[in-house]
Amino acid sequence: MRMRRGSAQSGSVPSGGAQRWRVHRQSVQRGSARRALADETGAGSVLCVAIVAVVLLVIALLLSVTNALAVKHQVQTSADAAALAAADVAAGVVSGYPCEVAAAVAEREGVVLGSCQMQGMVAEVTASRVVLGIEVDARSRAGPADGRAPPV
Repeated sequence: MRMRRGSAQSGSVPSGGAQRWRVHRQSVQRGSARRALADETGAGSVLCVAIVAVVLLVIALLLSVTNALAVKHQVQTSADAAALAAADVAAGVVSGYPCEVAAAVAEREGVVLGSCQMQGMVAEVTASRVVLGIEVDARSRAGPADGRAPPV
């Protein structure tokens, strides 16, 4: 005669029905766990959500790069305008001091004038702007091609 589990310790012998129920319940639980792991219901939804997330991430990245390029062009345009203004002052077209006028033009354009150097009639300026913690800068040069004053 075989001894049942727990009978030596507890002194009571579980009935045959209770033992069968326990075994049946465990097998059902194991089977449902296997079915749950093998079941692919909802996998398409998860895949769609993942694809949408990746597409949104790529769009956000492209928008950031596009914005950075637009800011770079804006800073370059502002540096060009400041250099042209300084060169105009040096040529006598506009009154004032070349680098002061260049700084005023740069400020109006929304950038900071980093440096301004005059070499004869040629103005060389650098301008910068901070966007999202990143400094975007540009250099520009303006004046007559040979650096001499134009004939009057």
